[in-house]
Amino acid sequence: MHYCIKILLLSITTKNEQKDV
Repeated sequence: MHYCIKILLLSITTKNEQKDV
């Protein structure tokens, strides 16, 4: 179940990185 949170966190981080580009 913790995986879902980790994936969500990763998704947010990736989105943030893409926004920076």
